[in-house]
Amino acid sequence: MKNLFLALTLLATTQWIQGQVGINTVSPTAELDIAASTTNLPALELEPQSVPTGAATGQMAVIGDQLYMYDASRGKWLTIAATPLVFSRGGDIGSQSLRMAGNLTTANSGILLPFDGTIIAITSNSNTVSGTATNNLAAPFNVRIRQGNTTIVGGNINFNLLGGTYNDNTANIDFSAGNHIHVRAQNTGTDTISNPTVTIWVKWRAN
Repeated sequence: MKNLFLALTLLATTQWIQGQVGINTVSPTAELDIAASTTNLPALELEPQSVPTGAATGQMAVIGDQLYMYDASRGKWLTIAATPLVFSRGGDIGSQSLRMAGNLTTANSGILLPFDGTIIAITSNSNTVSGTATNNLAAPFNVRIRQGNTTIVGGNINFNLLGGTYNDNTANIDFSAGNHIHVRAQNTGTDTISNPTVTIWVKWRAN
């Protein structure tokens, strides 16, 4: 009888583990469903921790005061949300800096990055030129991660448009707090590209 009781207990426990789990609900609609309560308490709390050892995409941790997810393809903990940094310039552009704020065009200044992070994507879009200038829909661009007047090691990225657009969503380029980013069109001669926009997508990185 004792063995039968243990077997039934094990069977029931196994079925419970394999089934859906509900907290504050008897009808869970997910593998784990935490329903709101009337106690005015948060539904979930993750204790802040130092950087854990990640093993698979989808693992989550609060590191410091940010929520991070482990990105196994890049091998690092990155914030959930991506932040777009948009550089653009109106008109027909030759070999000129793109602008992020105001009329700033110097490579030695730009948006100061407040935290360590990783560029996870670079996208660009443009349209055809007007007038008689040659339209270069394969226009080259240069993205540089700078510390003062020096480009950091691994922080010089070149790419070419294809039909006026570019989309790299597999980028994995680290930067440090205190670096800044500069973007430049690199057309030469009479080639121009019109109204280019380059967007640098970043996530903040836990070290």
